[in-house]
Amino acid sequence: MEIPSNPNPYDYSAYNRREGLSNATATLVLGICTIILNLSCCCFPIGAVTGVIALVFGHTGRTLYRNDPDKYTENSYKNLNAGFICAIIGLALGIFICFIGFVMALTDPETMRTINREMKRH
Repeated sequence: MEIPSNPNPYDYSAYNRREGLSNATATLVLGICTIILNLSCCCFPIGAVTGVIALVFGHTGRTLYRNDPDKYTENSYKNLNAGFICAIIGLALGIFICFIGFVMALTDPETMRTINREMKRH
């Protein structure tokens, strides 16, 4: 009768496996979409929604990583941070473009006349 061989008691490879952060790729994709959508002026509301979702996913993932950094891969954390930063940049671009559009509309004399006419009507 043969005695079954025992696994190596010093093999810790199963314990050293790290997993990726669950929303890292989604955060990166949403962050990039935020920049693209906010650069096209007519899609700011959609870009704002994708940006906020990316920020929420990014904040959640960063909190998970900070609580237990040995559990997650460094690459997934880098992707998460890149998406988080893209979302911030995209939202800032969108707000800036909307502000510039608002200022341009207010400095146009015809627009000001229309606003004054509407204010007098109501």
